[in-house]
Amino acid sequence: LGLPLMRWIRGPVRETKGYPERGQPGYEERWLMQQHYAALPELERLRRYIAQNEVFRAVRAPVLTLFHDDGAGSSDRTSSIAAMRLAFSAMPGAQRHPASREVAIADGAHVLLSDYVRTDKIAILHAINRFLDEIRQASHGGSHVPS
Repeated sequence: LGLPLMRWIRGPVRETKGYPERGQPGYEERWLMQQHYAALPELERLRRYIAQNEVFRAVRAPVLTLFHDDGAGSSDRTSSIAAMRLAFSAMPGAQRHPASREVAIADGAHVLLSDYVRTDKIAILHAINRFLDEIRQASHGGSHVPS
């Protein structure tokens, strides 16, 4: 009943023009401005298949979770940060790779690294480089490996 009801209330597509503050020149030529509600059931099936504690508990690789949250009420409007944190916390606790971390990006959006979405790319790249450096150091017994 969900999809037919959604179509009846909102029509077959969702207009995504509600994010103009994040768009850079070229945004509308490279991102879909209409998203079909018919895709939602498949996305939900995929989410239910993947988002399970036994899947998260099986993760042994280092994990970097980046998300937009400025701590003052502006955060990702598409994905649940609480769900991201819950998934991260379900990963192997004491056995979690020491380089694994969650990083909030204050000046961000749902999409963090697109050239066509305004975000703090310097902070994002710094977090990614730090993560990769720590993985390299851990794999070489703690010795620093030049970038």
